[in-house]
Amino acid sequence: MMIEQGEGFEIDYMPVGDGKSSGDAIVVKFGDLHSGDRSKFKVVVIDGGTLNSGNSIVDHLQDFTGDNVIDLAVVTHSDNDHVSGMQPILENCQVSALLMHAPWLAIEKLKFIKSLERAQEIHEIALANGVTHYDPLIATSFYGGQLKVLGPSVDYYVSLLPQFDGEPKMIGASTKQTVIETSDPSTETLDDAHKYTSATNNSSVILLFNLGDKRLLFAGDAGVEALSKAIETSMLQGDDLQNLYFLHVPHHGSHHNVNTELIDFFNPGTSFISASALAQKHPHPRVVNAFHRRELPIYSTKGHGLRYHYNAPDRQGWSTAPLAPFVQQFEV
Repeated sequence: MMIEQGEGFEIDYMPVGDGKSSGDAIVVKFGDLHSGDRSKFKVVVIDGGTLNSGNSIVDHLQDFTGDNVIDLAVVTHSDNDHVSGMQPILENCQVSALLMHAPWLAIEKLKFIKSLERAQEIHEIALANGVTHYDPLIATSFYGGQLKVLGPSVDYYVSLLPQFDGEPKMIGASTKQTVIETSDPSTETLDDAHKYTSATNNSSVILLFNLGDKRLLFAGDAGVEALSKAIETSMLQGDDLQNLYFLHVPHHGSHHNVNTELIDFFNPGTSFISASALAQKHPHPRVVNAFHRRELPIYSTKGHGLRYHYNAPDRQGWSTAPLAPFVQQFEV
């Protein structure tokens, strides 16, 4: 049987964290993936997760790409569960370019913001290894527009910076209550949940891949406000975010980062969530259930690797993953 040729893609989610905290570590390959010719496809790494998951990405690239070449590494925001794994990646891979916010380069006093310390270290490692740094500004694009930055805008990012340290913490209720949901939309509770997204999460780089007629959106840990602004940007740039082919559900499936209006707007064909095996809050049942009610396929890593692909070679030992289950009863 002849192997189908042409443009395709692979999205690999690496497991991040073995405790209660989740993170992101994602490898995207696109181009001609059948030929075996490395010059005919690109490799983009979106976040490195923890140090362990960063090492896993290094091994993963060698096993399934045959080399350690990364065309673009992206740090969506400064949280350690996204940025720390970039250290082994930068030290052990041939990284051509790094896309990340580096506000301390423009504003000297930001060097003393504690939440940016790890990001600054990663930036220094990148420069020491000869990696070209790009600021993720709106309208920045790569590979002839196949990859675009939709957010945040400079003004929005600057408005978030003063809140990076000392952000207010949510105080949960002293007593828990049981929520019962069914497939009936009248039992939907996602929009009833209090929406709080930290400034660092809302500063996440939001990326759109335009691969032929397929649009893939990676939202980092962005919240409703940041995603709504990205939609506005997409409209101005002539990019359609409705009926996405693939959606990275932000912040590990937290109910504070999406609402039903966004889910209905994106209407994604497939959605992935990165969540650690023992994470109790990720993904939140409210989010998973909202996708199920709309018959939108949604998957969660929960400590395992996930692969989504189109027009890519089969991979031995990787099989179909189960959907994230509908949860009828849970406590909040």
